[in-house]
Amino acid sequence: MKFKLLFVSTIAITLFGCNNSKEENKSDEPIEVVNVDEPIDSGGKDKKITDRDFSVTPENAYNDLMLDSLAMERYIESRQLSDKKISLRIRSFYNARNYHYAWFSSKGLTEQARFFWNQYDYAVNHLKDSTLINSEFYKQAEKYLNQEKMTANSKDSLIRNTEFGFTENFIRYINSTYEKGYVKRKEQEKFIPIKK
Repeated sequence: MKFKLLFVSTIAITLFGCNNSKEENKSDEPIEVVNVDEPIDSGGKDKKITDRDFSVTPENAYNDLMLDSLAMERYIESRQLSDKKISLRIRSFYNARNYHYAWFSSKGLTEQARFFWNQYDYAVNHLKDSTLINSEFYKQAEKYLNQEKMTANSKDSLIRNTEFGFTENFIRYINSTYEKGYVKRKEQEKFIPIKK
């Protein structure tokens, strides 16, 4: 008798516990994401940029290749990003690493670039995220990803533009994938190692 009572009460508690869950954000409202293609707010609210970190030196930098800040500005201008929030994110990303490459080293693509590429490729080709499609970048990145052995040179403009393309698309990916405010700007900058 006690066993039946214990069994029935256990079942009742289990069922009650399963059905008594809180209503977890079942609204039909879409998740708000950061639109990095919005114009820069002239009110100063969007002007958060990481200061250049001069403590990152060739001796302690994770990567052995350095970028030219003017090359970054030319990339931003050529992609017509100057007046958009993403231009601030790109500048901030490279300020945090004192203009060292993030995605290429002298030995070729980094493992972080390959990992991100898998995420990006999945989002573009399987999830069909049209906000991430950039066919020029896709072709150029795939060219380097498919090379067994390659070396990178900071003077090579194709590698440099692919580097900036990785950064631009990484920022777009993070901001279209995660809810607004979930991944902060400084966290994005640290996803890719800066120092050894």
